[in-house]
Amino acid sequence: MRSNDLLYETKYGAGCLLFVPESKKFLLIKRSDFVPTPLTWCFPGGGVDGYEDPKNAAIRECYEEIGYKLSNDLHLLYTNETHAPRFKFFTYVSIVEKTFQPKLNWESCDYMWTTIDDLPKPLHWGVKQLFSSDRAAKKLKKLVWFQNQDLKKHIILIEYI
Repeated sequence: MRSNDLLYETKYGAGCLLFVPESKKFLLIKRSDFVPTPLTWCFPGGGVDGYEDPKNAAIRECYEEIGYKLSNDLHLLYTNETHAPRFKFFTYVSIVEKTFQPKLNWESCDYMWTTIDDLPKPLHWGVKQLFSSDRAAKKLKKLVWFQNQDLKKHIILIEYI
């Protein structure tokens, strides 16, 4: 970090990984040509407005970017902090019952429901960091474990531990 990096105000962002436990799939959207880091795959998300907390920003951004209204039952999965420029991004996870067709806005040009074993390229740098985090993986496994109470789903999740 350089000394003048401390002069800049920290900016905040938030997004959400939407996960379907039964199929082990989650939603990725492909960023359009009109946004920073174009044509990379990421989760719905964006900037935190001054009046809102990161959780509410993630809910708002999902609705704006994919037309999906999340419940307030989000769980913080990962926090990515960079020092130059000063930026902190909160990634939440939301369990959804089934895949759906998102209504993409201008910020995205494609979407896919995928598994961890079939990731598209190129991934957004923030998504790469999240998927390389052992701590985030442990949190996600624990969350999915407690969200599913029938034996069949427990057996599927044991294979990933």
